[in-house]
Amino acid sequence: MPIYTFYNNKTKETSDIEMSMAEHDTFSLNPEYTQVPVALNLHSGGGINGRKIDDGFNDILKNIKKKHSGGYKVGRSTINTK
Repeated sequence: MPIYTFYNNKTKETSDIEMSMAEHDTFSLNPEYTQVPVALNLHSGGGINGRKIDDGFNDILKNIKKKHSGGYKVGRSTINTK
């Protein structure tokens, strides 16, 4: 469920509240609270689509890089094999 940040106009306090989107629609009509816009905290974790690339796939990339580096009109390979 999403977490929303609200400012209580009476108590002057900010709090994070976990609620469904339907609950949010009802809650946000309350004049006592004002929703606070916050930046999203996104982290991919690296790799492809947030998943770590396994060693087997890195071995395949290394073999491709080894076989195709420095060929005619190819130049230097830019495959990342970290």
